[in-house]
Amino acid sequence: MKNMLVKFTGTKKNTWDEHIDSCVFAYNTSCQESTKYSPFQVMFGRVARLPVEVDADKEDNMERLDAYLQQSKVINMHAALIINIVFKGISDIE
Repeated sequence: MKNMLVKFTGTKKNTWDEHIDSCVFAYNTSCQESTKYSPFQVMFGRVARLPVEVDADKEDNMERLDAYLQQSKVINMHAALIINIVFKGISDIE
């Protein structure tokens, strides 16, 4: 993050706060080497889009919303399964 801010501010070091939102967005939407996904994808289960990229077609957006909700259900089911396995493993130890 520091390196990004240095590149944005250049010689005007006092203007770092004007660029923090852009740097955070850039970081959150960049693919991370360790996960092969961006932090945004990991958190929300989809690729981030800028407001100008959002399609105005309502039907298309409804299809996207439905697909996202279906994907969220799968993610939640996997999370619940992992939690059950972890807690079962803990109770077996005790």
